[in-house]
Amino acid sequence: MKGLLVALLWAVSALALPDECLEELKFGNCTEPNPRKTRYGYNKFTGGCIAYTESECGPTRNKFETREQCEQKCAPDRCSKPLEKGPCAGNLKRYGYDTVTKKCREFTYSGCGGNNNMFETIEECREVCNDSFVEDICALPITAGPCRAQITRYAYDGEQKKCVAFNYGGCRGNENNFQTLASCISRCMRQGAEPTTPETGDRCSLPIDAGPCLAMIPRYAYMSRLGKCVAFTYGGCQGNANNFETQQDCEDSCQNPTSSSKPEDVCSLPVLSGPCRARLLRFTYDKTTKSCVAFYYGGCGGNANNFETLKDCKATCQKPDASVCTQPINVGPCDSLIQRYAYDLTKRSCVPFYYGGCQGNGNNFETRDVCASTCEKQTISVNAKDTCSQPIDLGSCGAQIPRYAYDSTAQKCVPFFYGGCQGNTNNFASKGECVSMCSTSANPEPTEDVCQQDIDRGACTLNMERYAYDKNKKQCLAFTYGGCKGNENNFATMEECTAKCVPQSTGKDICSQPIEPGPCRGSYRRYAYDATSGKCILFAYGGCQGNDNNFLRKNECEQMCLGGEGSEDPCKLPLKAGNCSNFQYRWGYRDGYCVQFLYSGCNGNANNFEALNDCINTCGTYLQYY
Repeated sequence: MKGLLVALLWAVSALALPDECLEELKFGNCTEPNPRKTRYGYNKFTGGCIAYTESECGPTRNKFETREQCEQKCAPDRCSKPLEKGPCAGNLKRYGYDTVTKKCREFTYSGCGGNNNMFETIEECREVCNDSFVEDICALPITAGPCRAQITRYAYDGEQKKCVAFNYGGCRGNENNFQTLASCISRCMRQGAEPTTPETGDRCSLPIDAGPCLAMIPRYAYMSRLGKCVAFTYGGCQGNANNFETQQDCEDSCQNPTSSSKPEDVCSLPVLSGPCRARLLRFTYDKTTKSCVAFYYGGCGGNANNFETLKDCKATCQKPDASVCTQPINVGPCDSLIQRYAYDLTKRSCVPFYYGGCQGNGNNFETRDVCASTCEKQTISVNAKDTCSQPIDLGSCGAQIPRYAYDSTAQKCVPFFYGGCQGNTNNFASKGECVSMCSTSANPEPTEDVCQQDIDRGACTLNMERYAYDKNKKQCLAFTYGGCKGNENNFATMEECTAKCVPQSTGKDICSQPIEPGPCRGSYRRYAYDATSGKCILFAYGGCQGNDNNFLRKNECEQMCLGGEGSEDPCKLPLKAGNCSNFQYRWGYRDGYCVQFLYSGCNGNANNFEALNDCINTCGTYLQYY
């Protein structure tokens, strides 16, 4: 009934629209050599005009040179319509123009129905509806608010007549508060002289910013860490000046011999805090000490020798030390899946691995080329005898990273806490690695079964969700790890724990098990084989116990229980919106990129991901760049 009501609401609103506004948008997914152009078209599902990349596949009249032309033709009275919640039960934050107060304001949208007086951001509402309040917010004082967060925001300073950074407390304050410098400049520096284009060096050192809008416009930007121009998908609004229509424009601006954004020039620039008074922790290369050091950035001015993370600074300015190539491959204790490269001493080559996102060691490179240039072209002359005869060295830093080293006096591998830097190669991520390298075959050291170790939270006070095997219950359970010490019965995922400690069932046994959410109260998207329907279906897993009929991805379930039937590579499937009316934004793979599209809620396919990271993790091998 609700779906019928939504359809009727849409049909009634569509009757008044010109025919061309209802024609299907032709997105740029063709292979003709013609350059793709950015156009604007009316989206009949959202009731507004959107930017999109024009296709040469077929004609359409729903195509306009500018957003203004599209709005004038297809949504001329958009801002005069009442704010409508709609008949569904959702609770979505949206913005609309209030004809009584003549201002854009927030309202709650149910998720269906309603009308096109509805915008994702208040800025978009103000731009379309000519909200006179736009210019008033720039005259408001800069207000941090009463809360104590330290969130970097930007505001217009009337005395300095420019946008400056400030620390927002996280609550209250006022609307002279922008998430990016570009959005502040766009709103508050339009009158009078337009803001000057950043100098080339500053422009090229800006981070790549797709902006908050949902268009899919191919653009190029300079990445100082790689020293080259790369492709990215621009959303169509906001972003920053590191945004070029062609690769040639980007290279001409940022990769010419005089560009100050080239890594060697950036690193020779002096340390500059800038004239503003924010205290933003940044990193800069000190050519005197030949190392990256922390400093406080004022929030404006300065130069390109300014990095948000120590890792970015080192990657750009510090030549990697070949000694890192002898360190063991260490994924670290966190549970992200970031593809990196490391030098494998046994294979004498660089190999891919998945980094957890924290800790680890220096044998960790973003690209294979950097790894190879650092390690494969060096003479790595470290053998087991050299490594295992070295004394245990904690290093000079103050971290407490659990490691193992070979004690030549006791003739066994022992635990110790590594400080995080320097030290030597008698340093192993696990006892097993140490035993493998240093225990002689004539006198092998017994390896303790990690699955029989007690679950140990450790001594630190972090709250990290990890998994361990409970030898009494004979199953893997979630537990809270403090972040240091503990023991090796500690896994990043339930799958790793199960693979190590739980005897593997056969595929037939797994698929015959009932769907079991488990007793915990989490809500994790998992897939299980339903014997009644003969299909792999989605269910909510509580986070603990359950059984083996529990898969992270649908194609894994189909591979195990259907013999691969229906388990085609989702990245090779077309984007499919389906034919229902519960519209929602999803991510899918197309033409070398993970892009956002509008999914109707049913009859799609596996090329459909709730989050950008899910798309990247699944289709990463096909991506041109992310």
